[in-house]
Order: sequence, then C-alpha cells, then structure tokens
Amino acid sequence: MRRLRWYDLITYNIYWLALSMGSAVLTPVVLPLLVLEFAGPEVKNTALGMLRASGLIVAILVQPLAGLLSDRSTSRWGRRRPFIVAGALLTALLTLGVAAAPGYWPLLAIGLAMQFATNIAHGALQGIIPDTVPEDQRGRISGVKAFMELSPTIIAAILFSFVHVENRSALWVVIGALSATYVVAMIVTVV
Repeated sequence: MRRLRWYDLITYNIYWLALSMGSAVLTPVVLPLLVLEFAGPEVKNTALGMLRASGLIVAILVQPLAGLLSDRSTSRWGRRRPFIVAGALLTALLTLGVAAAPGYWPLLAIGLAMQFATNIAHGALQGIIPDTVPEDQRGRISGVKAFMELSPTIIAAILFSFVHVENRSALWVVIGALSATYVVAMIVTVV
C-alpha cells in the first residue's frame, strides 16, 4: 500500500459527504414535506413511518450484501469501483424521481429503489479504507471520514432551509444539487 498524500484524505472520503448530504436533506426536510402533501395531515406520521421503516429494512439487507459481493468482485475496474459507480448513478437518477413523484405510493417505490441503490454504493465504500490505506494512516483518514459524515447536517440546515413543498422550483434546485453531488463525489472517489 502506498502512503497517502494530503488530498487523498478528501478524495477517499468525499462520497461519504454525498451520502450524508442525502440523509441530511431528504430524510428530515424533503420527504416529510412531500408526505404531508401526498398523504395529508391525518395520516402523515404513519405514511412517513412506513417510508422510513421500509427504507431501513432495504438498507439492512442490501448494504452487507453489496459489501460481500464487492469483496469477491474480480472486475478489471477493481473490487469497489463498479458498485460505487452503479450505486451512485442510480441514486442520482432516483433522487430526481423523488421530486417528480406524483403521489405517495410512487414516492414509496422510488424511496425503496433509492435505498437499494444508495446501499449498493455504501456497502462497497465501506471497504475502501481497509483495502487501500496503510494501517498507520487509518486514524487520520477515519477522522476526515467522520467529518465528511457529520458536516452535511450543518450545511443542509443552512443551505436548504428555504425549501417549502409549495415552491416546486426550490425543491427541484435542492434535488438537482443533491443529485449532482452524488455524481461529482462518485467521480472524485473512483478516479
């Protein structure tokens, strides 16, 4: 294993920023607003709970399976890259589908498909540090990873606080930016 350069700390971990940005934007801001619009106030909590719980079940099943499959991959792109690329591109596409969903049931289906795609990339991403980082440098790179996972909460609170479901153009801006974040971060990570 080669010694890491300073910018490797960022490039190895930038996709964690994208994943966490998705969690910080979609889960607490976008999905509750859309569920309220589609399901109505009397069943909004049940509908949102069903969306979140079913998404977690998909994540629990897909993420370890994707990690296992990427561990055994013999792709000429490497073990992790094909899973990260496929998961990121599907996630970016499905993120756009969230904003285009015409009702609750399509939103639920898109949300489940998005959890599937996101966790394909997530499962493979878990193996990058153990695969490529010398043991004596794992503490530093893991610290940057933790920062990349936590900072989107603050970023999302500041940047995306203007989103209201009535303002569809603002919703599309947020969703478009999030989708682009997935693609750009994936490119940086796999290159």
